[in-house]
Amino acid sequence: MLVILCGPSGCGKSTLAKRIVEDFNITPFEHAEEVVMTTTRAPRAGEREGVDYYFKSVDEFRKIMDHQGFVYSEEYSGERFYGVTKETVREYLGNPDKIGILVTTPQGLRSVKNMLHSDEEKMSVFSCFLECSLGERVKRYIDRIGTDKFSFDDMSEISARVNRDFGMFLGIESDVNKTFVNETKENLLGNSKRICMAMKESRECLQNFLENKERDSQDLSY
Repeated sequence: MLVILCGPSGCGKSTLAKRIVEDFNITPFEHAEEVVMTTTRAPRAGEREGVDYYFKSVDEFRKIMDHQGFVYSEEYSGERFYGVTKETVREYLGNPDKIGILVTTPQGLRSVKNMLHSDEEKMSVFSCFLECSLGERVKRYIDRIGTDKFSFDDMSEISARVNRDFGMFLGIESDVNKTFVNETKENLLGNSKRICMAMKESRECLQNFLENKERDSQDLSY
């Protein structure tokens, strides 16, 4: 199963993804994990290869792109690329025993939806759009860098992200299963619980569907 979180920069996608993993991991047999993405940016303090990201050089990333290996990929300023591979996504589709949380862009959301062909694959994806005010998003970006380290380059980066996001997310509500306001800590905690409930309901439906499909297949074999 795959939960897709989509929203503009600074809306709290990554924070919510981590919270969902914490809230959903109740037993060793019922747990969720963040889908590991690939990037060309340098690792930040504490980030680990294969856990937070797969870190690649620009040449390595472009080689995967040339072989159509990504479901989607995005380029930001300074030749910083992000993407998720098709192989990674397929591990979760139609599989009730493997639950991934994918943080992505509208392009990534639509690309994943284009991969869904069977009923079980379509049933295994729950997509969300996170809304957050521009002022709060800018504040989070500055806080993440630190007011004492915030530079003109960072200001330019914020401006570029805001302008890009404005057009990128127009009409996105019609492409997702649910829209959540993610403005405050209370919003985040509530959203995590609601998404976890939706995941469990979808997982149960998928399990029942697969069991019925297997039963029908056995009946036809007699």
